[in-house]
Amino acid sequence: MPTKAVIFDIGGVLMQQVDRTRARGWEERLGLAEGSLGRTIWTMPISAQAEIGCASVDDVWAAVADRFQLDPIDLAALRGDFFGGSAWNDRLIDYARSLRANTKTGIISNAWPEARAAVQPWVNGDAFDDLIFSAEVGLAKPDRRIYELALGRLHVQPAEAIFVDDVQINVEAAQAIGMTGIRFQNTEQTIAGIEQYLTRTT
Repeated sequence: MPTKAVIFDIGGVLMQQVDRTRARGWEERLGLAEGSLGRTIWTMPISAQAEIGCASVDDVWAAVADRFQLDPIDLAALRGDFFGGSAWNDRLIDYARSLRANTKTGIISNAWPEARAAVQPWVNGDAFDDLIFSAEVGLAKPDRRIYELALGRLHVQPAEAIFVDDVQINVEAAQAIGMTGIRFQNTEQTIAGIEQYLTRTT
């Protein structure tokens, strides 16, 4: 069956952390293991609630302040540094844009409220036919319903779609409903994987 859609994750795929200097500084200050700042915050219960639109971004940061006993000044600094060092994967976004001549493109992102406005300058309708943010739809990966929602909005069957994510459980969830799953390791490997399937099914 030909591939009619390629769907991407944002964090860790279309946006990547390229400089951990600020994050490492906070890890040392807060007594966290190296590389664990993002995971610590994203796995807090309040973060999971925010991902499905049941808590606000301010609610998340209030919980972070409480957990680490941060005053308002330090919290503002951490909040500003949290996404510091991240950069858009322009090559992969340009590649997605190039696919649109023959293939639909989409996004499924587990994200807090307000994510759409934050990413709109880089991830928008000129490169992607549809963007799904978990907080807006009340569903988050790896819930199969968010993949089914994306497929429905793109008007394709599971076997006609490729899904790219850097988290294995999310890739496996897509595969479980019949999609082709590619785990992102680097841009070159991901593009080669997509091209392999596109060539195979044309």
